[in-house]
Amino acid sequence: MENETNSKNLILAVVLSVIVFLGWNHFMAPPASAQKKANVKKEVNKTPDKANSKDNTVSYPTKNTNGEKDKKVNKEKIEDSSTSNIDYNQKEEFVTLENKDIEASFSTYGASLKSLNLKGKKYTLDKAKKEQIYTINESDKNFYSLSFSIIKNRATYLKNYAPFKVTKKDKSYVVFTFQNKEFKITKTYKLNKKYSLTLNVKIENVSSSDLLFTTITKFSSYYDHRVEKTNIFGKEGKTFFYKTSHGDFERVKSDDFKEPIVKKELTFVGVDDRYFISLIKPSYKDTLTFKINKEVIKKDAIEDVRFTFGSEPYKLNPNKSIEYSYELYNGPKILENLKALGANDGIDYGIFAVISRLILWLLLFLYGFLGNYGVALIVLTLIVKLALYPLTKSSYASMHKMKKLKPEMDKLKEKYGKDKEKIGRETMALYKKHGVSPLGGCLPMLLQMPIWFGLYRAIQYSVELYNEPFVLWIQDLSVSDPYYILPITMGILMFFQQKMSSAGMDQTQAKIMLYTMPVLFSFFMINLPSGLVLYIWVNTLVSILQQNYINKKLDREDANTSKNTKKAKA
Repeated sequence: MENETNSKNLILAVVLSVIVFLGWNHFMAPPASAQKKANVKKEVNKTPDKANSKDNTVSYPTKNTNGEKDKKVNKEKIEDSSTSNIDYNQKEEFVTLENKDIEASFSTYGASLKSLNLKGKKYTLDKAKKEQIYTINESDKNFYSLSFSIIKNRATYLKNYAPFKVTKKDKSYVVFTFQNKEFKITKTYKLNKKYSLTLNVKIENVSSSDLLFTTITKFSSYYDHRVEKTNIFGKEGKTFFYKTSHGDFERVKSDDFKEPIVKKELTFVGVDDRYFISLIKPSYKDTLTFKINKEVIKKDAIEDVRFTFGSEPYKLNPNKSIEYSYELYNGPKILENLKALGANDGIDYGIFAVISRLILWLLLFLYGFLGNYGVALIVLTLIVKLALYPLTKSSYASMHKMKKLKPEMDKLKEKYGKDKEKIGRETMALYKKHGVSPLGGCLPMLLQMPIWFGLYRAIQYSVELYNEPFVLWIQDLSVSDPYYILPITMGILMFFQQKMSSAGMDQTQAKIMLYTMPVLFSFFMINLPSGLVLYIWVNTLVSILQQNYINKKLDREDANTSKNTKKAKA
């Protein structure tokens, strides 16, 4: 009876391990704490362009840029009409800047970033067609990225696609200017290295009166849709995130983020998927209203993801100006690049992030020598298995002892029948006599779990594997095996592994494990990135070899012990 209980517990443990291991990204994403959720509800406010309060007013503290004391200002519901008599029908012109990493197209409409694509053969959707990946590609002028509108006197004074003029341009930067009787706005874009650019904004009051206004900035992104298909629980999709200078970090799906919220001292805000990220890091720490908008472009089967953020009201005296800037990153989720921005949170390694980063460093180190990420993954897995060998040996040794005790445990079951209490006491006495711990086989495995989860997470989010070939049919380690060879052979390996592990189990339960687990594993592996399946495949093969070696060694030791015992008695 005790043996049956152990077998059932083992089956349950294996099944739960499979679910947790393969569903880590789905189930273990850092959730918002109850307190954080409560704070979000408290901080919900109305955006400047869509106030819904009963009296149609919203109260904001006024940002005085001239050193005067802050005041409160009530803003009535904003009308969707311009009061500035600006001609919005001027011809749209484009300016293109590029370096070795990115090519950016800017529009005179709103002095905005219309599109941005990544350069190089690695970041292509189709290598044959040389179709580059766009992190931004907006077709709707009402939502050109980094355009902003000005809200003044309860109305949209300046629409986000107001006509600017190009006043200066060089290889790495471009300057746009807009001016009327009240405002002069200068926007300067400069391309930096490593997929980043800087936007400097200067707003001047050229009138003879004070100006009270707010700004609403728009942002959109446009991503490779294929990475959404690599999650066994369905599409992974895009996530929005923001972080404040107080350390508050939130990552949410767009469908879970229904209402705009107000966050103070915003450090950065952005949107990402598995391998790519777009984030904005503002230079100022004012309260910003963060609002998500989402629209699916069915024609291209690619999501165009949008959000807006609005500033507090500014009070600007005549001949005074305000200046602020944004640092933007649009590109692959390379840890080194994000560290430079203080945006390590952009890659979600989970609670074992320290282990994941160490493993990623080792993977990159091996690639530097081997020149192939598939080979580097194999060597990495071998190194980790070798490092964990003492724990593995301890686990298999404990299981081996348990298997030896099975005949005696069966005798206890026959002797005491249905007396579970008696069987339990005698079983524990048997364990103590032979120096066996019931947890001896499980504990070493549990100690290994943080390393395996860290390794799994590091490989899952390694953009370094994107479009990287391995051998023959695997030409991209970041997508699933096109011919299912790795998942199917993985199931075969699992069959042999289960056959070795179920020797001491009840025969019925052993058969269930033997035929069910390999099929489940193969099914789970079908849509996973081939790089991840390769790691699991190699790990399983090495585990089988290690288990076979350890079992044979232990059998030889038992035989020698038995032989010596017989000689001593003789």
